[in-house]
Amino acid sequence: MTNTNKFVDFDVVIAGAGVIGLALAYTLSKKGYQCLVVDKNPSFGEETSSRHSEVVHAGIYYEPNSLKSKLCIEGKDLIYKFCDAHSVRYKKIGKYIIASDKNQDKKLRKIQENAQKCNMNDLFYKNNKELEKDGLSGIFSALYSPSTGIIDSHDFMLKLLKLITENGSTVAFNTPVENVSFDDNKINVFFGDQYHLKCRFFINASGLHAVDTAKRIENISHSLLPQNNYAKGTYFKIFKKTPYRNLIYPLPEEGGLGIHLTHDLDGNVKFGPDVEYIDTIDYQVAKDKKNKFYNSIKAYLPDLNIDDLHADYCGIRPKISFDGKTYDDFFISNELVKGNKNIVNIMGIESPGFTSSLAIAKYVLSKYL
Repeated sequence: MTNTNKFVDFDVVIAGAGVIGLALAYTLSKKGYQCLVVDKNPSFGEETSSRHSEVVHAGIYYEPNSLKSKLCIEGKDLIYKFCDAHSVRYKKIGKYIIASDKNQDKKLRKIQENAQKCNMNDLFYKNNKELEKDGLSGIFSALYSPSTGIIDSHDFMLKLLKLITENGSTVAFNTPVENVSFDDNKINVFFGDQYHLKCRFFINASGLHAVDTAKRIENISHSLLPQNNYAKGTYFKIFKKTPYRNLIYPLPEEGGLGIHLTHDLDGNVKFGPDVEYIDTIDYQVAKDKKNKFYNSIKAYLPDLNIDDLHADYCGIRPKISFDGKTYDDFFISNELVKGNKNIVNIMGIESPGFTSSLAIAKYVLSKYL
């Protein structure tokens, strides 16, 4: 479709040029929508989208029939196909979720049962002897996910940006949204100096700031808005080789997947993230975390020396809650604004948000536009 409405400047204005905003603009512009993506930062993906493990998740842990489950599994296939079509670097490196004893083994089998309920069928149980054949010794049991991979997240977003502009849409940086209003024919999106543009649809995909952006929308139902819960995750790195060619994950912990071993596409090894709830956005690495990381990692890397660990970086997940209870799914709705169904709010896009990005965009297109 093309913009034939004389009352508007764009079909869609998207707040946020992280991976979700870019995936939305790419998907919509392919369908002929004229999109404008705006971001308060000087470039794309400067927050959550560039501060994570760069893992393409398989969809193992999530609640059956949840958006996280369905969109992660679909998104994994979409992101691999996109990478193949547009020469984005990735590698299906495979992942082991490990158990150290019989009690952990029981939890491992429950994870496999959950994955099967989610129709995620390429997850394989391996006992100690089978793991030794894979070159993993000293591990009681594990689940193996061959379709889990690693990706060059910057290159992926850069390709999305390039295709968005080739499709006739626009991305503008250093452009924070100040407020949003609407009338019968259009939505008004205001920026600095009261400059504003008119559009048919407004999508709030501003990640860590999505709840704050929603509060600046006319007629937003504050009683329906979630609360922000920033979950900070720290990463450490090492400069020596490990015996592992794959990703190594412990059993999940509350709020995250545990301090795991990941590789990047250049062969570097890092560990993380942990989970620390914070009140304000802060990307400083706390050096006193080294002991915590060491004690966790040595369970599967006993030869590690604490001095091998070096602080790397931090990321922050935009977790949300309702009435103090954590909401463990993606939150996507056009029901928050009284009198306008063309305003879509996307919140709580934490892991596996990057993996799910193209599937989230496809979902929004089919359900709300």
